[in-house]
Amino acid sequence: MLVTRAKPINIIAFAVIISIGLILTLPAIAYGIFGAHDILVHLNWYKYFSEQLWDSELYPRWLLGMNSGLGSPTFFYYAPIPYYFTSLFYFFKFGEVPIWSQLVFSVALALIASGFTAYLWLKDLTNHKTALISAVIYMTLPYHWAIDIYYRFAFTEYWTFVWMPLILYFSRKIIKGSRLAVPGFAVSYALLVMTHLPTTLMFSAFPIFYIVFMTPRRQRLNVFTKMIIAVLLGIGLAAIYLLPAMTMQEYASLKEMATRPFFYYENNFLLEFNRLLDRSKNFVVFRVYLSILVVLMVGVFYCAFQIARKSIKKAVRRESTYWLIVAIASSFMTIPLSTPVWKLLPLLQKVQFPWRFHVVLTVATTALIATAIYSVNQIGRSFSKKTSTLGGLLLITTLFSGFIITYINIGIPNFQVEQEFLLRVDAPEYRPAWVSKEVFDQYVVSQVWQDSPKAEVTTGQGSLSIQQWLPRKILLQTNATTDVELTLKQFYYPGWTARIDGTNQLPLTPSQPEGLVRLKVPRGQHQVRVTLEAGVEERLGQVISAVCVVIVLLLISGFCQVNRSAGS
Repeated sequence: MLVTRAKPINIIAFAVIISIGLILTLPAIAYGIFGAHDILVHLNWYKYFSEQLWDSELYPRWLLGMNSGLGSPTFFYYAPIPYYFTSLFYFFKFGEVPIWSQLVFSVALALIASGFTAYLWLKDLTNHKTALISAVIYMTLPYHWAIDIYYRFAFTEYWTFVWMPLILYFSRKIIKGSRLAVPGFAVSYALLVMTHLPTTLMFSAFPIFYIVFMTPRRQRLNVFTKMIIAVLLGIGLAAIYLLPAMTMQEYASLKEMATRPFFYYENNFLLEFNRLLDRSKNFVVFRVYLSILVVLMVGVFYCAFQIARKSIKKAVRRESTYWLIVAIASSFMTIPLSTPVWKLLPLLQKVQFPWRFHVVLTVATTALIATAIYSVNQIGRSFSKKTSTLGGLLLITTLFSGFIITYINIGIPNFQVEQEFLLRVDAPEYRPAWVSKEVFDQYVVSQVWQDSPKAEVTTGQGSLSIQQWLPRKILLQTNATTDVELTLKQFYYPGWTARIDGTNQLPLTPSQPEGLVRLKVPRGQHQVRVTLEAGVEERLGQVISAVCVVIVLLLISGFCQVNRSAGS
C-alpha cells in the first residue's frame, strides 16, 4: 500500500520542483542580461571555457581569448564544475546573446537540481510531503535565488546549493552504515570543492559535527572514521583542480585581493550601517537588505525550532537542536560581534564577505522548517498557535522580500552588453604576476591589444607565419637572415616552453612591462613550437584524482557485488 502511494507523490514532487525552478528563473529568461554584480565576468569565462571544451580540451585552464586574446590563467584557480554543466547547453543558441541563454538554462538546472537534492535529503529526515514543502521553501529562500541570481549573479556559489543537501544526505547514510555512503559523500564533497572554495570553507565542518552530534556514542568512532575517509577521498577527487589552485597562487595577483578594502572581511559585516554612508545606492540597498534578511531568518528558524522541539520523536528533537546551533552560528558569523572568531581563523578570512554565511543559514533554516512541519503532524494542537502564526508570517515576509529585491534589481536597465562584453578583460586577481597593472588596464587591453598581430618579429631581420594558434599550443614558421626575437600575443605564465624544429629548447622570457611571451630564434628557416606545458602541480593533481576515482569505483563495485550476492 505504501509503495503504490509513494509513486504519485514522487511524480508530484518531480513536477512541483521543476515548475518552481522554471518560475523563479523566468525573469532571467524574459528580461535578458540584467545589472547583477558578476554577470559579465561569468559570461566571458563561460564563453571561452565552453568553446575550448567543445574543441576537445578536456580541462580548459588557460583561456586563450580572454584579455583581447592575450590569454588568462583563470581556471588554474577558479572552480570549473558549474561551467562543465553549463557547457551541456552549448548548442542551445537563442536570443541576441546566445551565451546568455545557455547560462540561464544552467541557472534553471541548478535551481531545479537543488530542489531535488534537498528533497532527497529531507525525505530521509522526515517524509515525502514534508520534504516536498521544505524543498520548495529551500528553493525560494531569498539568498538562494533572489540574491545569488538576480542581485549578485554569484554563479558558482549559487551552484553549491545543489551539493550541500547531497552531502548531508550521505552524511545520514554514513551514520546508518550504508555501503554507498562513503563514495557518495566523497563525490558530493568533491563537487562542492570544485564548485566554490569559500562555501567549502564555511560549510565543511558542519557535516562532520553533524555525525558526531547525531551518532550514538558506541558507534561514534567508527562513523567518524568513515566520515574522515570520505572527506579525504573527496579532497583527493578534487585534487586535479585543488592542487594547482592552492600551490600556484604566486603566479597570479590573488594576494592583492587581501590588500583591497572592498574584499577585507571587517568591512563587510552586516548591521554596520555607518560603513554605508559614502557608498552607491545599489550597494546600500544590497547591504541593508542582507541585514534585514538575517533578522527575518533568525525569527523564522527560532519559531521553527520552538515547534520542532516538541516533537514526540527524540531523533527529530535532536536534529532540530543541531540545526538551531548551526543557524545561530551562521547568523552570528555575519555580524561584527564575530570578529574575534574571524581573527582566530585566518583561513576563514579568505571567505572575504561574512554575509556569505547566508549560504549555511539557508540550509540550516530549511532543516529546521522541515523538522517543524514534520512535528506539527505528530503533536497536533499541542504546539503554540502564536508561535506557528508568527513563524508563518515571518516566513511569508522573508519569501516575499525575495521577489521585491528581484524586482528592484531587474528594474535597472540592461547592460550595454555588446560594448562591455567585447572588452573581454578578466578579473584583476587573475592578472599574471609578470604583467604590470598599467598594462592590465581595461582601456589598454581592449584598445591597444585588440587589433595587434598575434606574433611579430621584435628585433632582427626576418618573417614569420602562424601555422597553428590554439590554447596552450602555438606553431610558428620563421625565415630569418639574422637571429630574431619574437613577441607573442599571449601573457607569460610558468610552463610556456618553446622548441625549435621539434628538438632544442629555446629561451623564453616575459617582456617588460607588458609581460608577453618573448623568445629568441636563430637565423634560418625553423618551425617553432610554443606550448604551455602541464607543471608538476597539474600532473600530481591528475594522478591523485585518478587514483581516488579508482578507489571510488572499487567501493561502488564492492557494493554492487554484495547486492548481487544478497539477491541470489
